[in-house]
Amino acid sequence: METQEQSIASRPDYVPEKFWDADKGEARLQTFSESYTHLEQKLHSKMDDLRAEVKAESLANRPENSSDYTLPELENVEFQDDDPLLSFWREQAHGMGMDNDGFQEGIKSYVEAMQAMAPNVDQELAKLGEDGQTRINAINAWADAKLSEDTKNALNSLATTAEGIVAIEEMMALSQVSSNSVDGGQSAPVAESLEELQALMNDPKYWGAAGVRDQGLIDRVTKGFERLQNG
Repeated sequence: METQEQSIASRPDYVPEKFWDADKGEARLQTFSESYTHLEQKLHSKMDDLRAEVKAESLANRPENSSDYTLPELENVEFQDDDPLLSFWREQAHGMGMDNDGFQEGIKSYVEAMQAMAPNVDQELAKLGEDGQTRINAINAWADAKLSEDTKNALNSLATTAEGIVAIEEMMALSQVSSNSVDGGQSAPVAESLEELQALMNDPKYWGAAGVRDQGLIDRVTKGFERLQNG
């Protein structure tokens, strides 16, 4: 009886020797699977360790509590500890793992952006003319004499522009008109224009800067605004 010698396959180049059974001429699939599983577990473990290390480094300089952040010292800027926006930023910065420098830089950037959007004080004052500061002083004197603290605070945002100053001056004049309508008044010379009325209102005697108010001047301004209102 004739027998044939069975040929055995040789190892392909892409199969490592440790995964090849030369006697059987085939790959050791179980060994390969076990080795792959072990390698995968090892890689996952290293990745977890790396993530933990990166997280620890990122939080290394973060304050223990969000309330531990300190505020930057900025010129002409005062912070209120109970400001909701400030509390929000504290929590956000702490959640992102920011150190104190990063927290302060965020505040500085916000303040700079708000200041860039705010009216330029010198430019707005120039729009009011040479007597601009006098007009503002007159408004402050009127507000101190006539308005509550809450109302004055609400009016502050309007008084940041030249247009706002003019609007307040008109409200001042109208309030004077209303007051004289109730109290009665004597006939007085009538001013010709809004600009002239505003100039008269800047006179210290109108507001009683020296302790005495000029009733004749007050009546003149009042009648002038009545004439402008009635056309």
